Amino acid sequence: MSHMEASQPLTRPPPSAPSPPPKNSKKMKNKITKALVIVIAIVVVSIGAWALCTDVFIKKISRPGLIEAYLVKSLSFHEGHMSDFNYNLGRWLLGEDVSWGSSPTPPVWASVHLGKIVDEAENFQKIFSESTNENYRNEQALHEVHFAYTQNKTRIQIDQTIRRYIKSLNIDRTFRLEKFLVSYIAYPDEDAEVQLNSSLGPFEDQIAIFKSTLPEKYHEGIDGYWRSLKRHTIPGIWEGCVPRVYNTSYIVREYMKSTRFRVTKCVPHGEPRRAEINTDLLVAVLTVVFALLWFGFLSCILCGYVQV
Repeated sequence: MSHMEASQPLTRPPPSAPSPPPKNSKKMKNKITKALVIVIAIVVVSIGAWALCTDVFIKKISRPGLIEAYLVKSLSFHEGHMSDFNYNLGRWLLGEDVSWGSSPTPPVWASVHLGKIVDEAENFQKIFSESTNENYRNEQALHEVHFAYTQNKTRIQIDQTIRRYIKSLNIDRTFRLEKFLVSYIAYPDEDAEVQLNSSLGPFEDQIAIFKSTLPEKYHEGIDGYWRSLKRHTIPGIWEGCVPRVYNTSYIVREYMKSTRFRVTKCVPHGEPRRAEINTDLLVAVLTVVFALLWFGFLSCILCGYVQV
């Protein structure tokens, strides 16, 4: 080896340029990414459609353990039902019931739809009680009255239990009135007043029996509250139109004026029933949806499909 050759520095050969990835591999990666995006989109859309087409987000009303809380919740639901009933009745009388299939809806059809609203509310009360005894709610409310009295509770506490019992009894009374009105809309009988008297009479008997179980000092308060409650909770008749002294003849006349002659000045406006949303479940489902979207977005970036 010559001196010139030994003095030459050692050099590495230039690195070879990286070979381009096969075209088939890149196409396959894009296809996988597109398929992944499509699958995630289908999942997200399916979850949304499922949620919209079912009652998954509607909060199921569970019965409280305490009797007092159960009675309060039951009464609150019934108040909402009465407002919803008056709302749907008013829409039909004003010819705005487009959701019922035709406008204006014939009386027989309106009777059917209003009857379903009443049946659903009545069925809810039975399910909510978690008892096969149809008088369960009233019996529990009555027990609360006697318990408060025998335990020497304050007058205010006893009066509160008395009012809850009367309100509970009035739930059944308003159902009777609603069913009478529903029937009267479709078939206005001439003996409607006799039928209504016969239907409402038992409730007056129950109030009389209730009074007999308590000292006389409570009787005046019971009579006054019962009279006021009945006046303020006549389905289809605004309380401002009801005179202080009235009878079933007045109720039938008002029903005749509103259903046959469309005189609606005394028909309550009411409000549609709104379902209570289960926010916990809604947040959980939205979290899953956003997680899927975020996973899909990151997958697209890693696969080189989205340029950032």
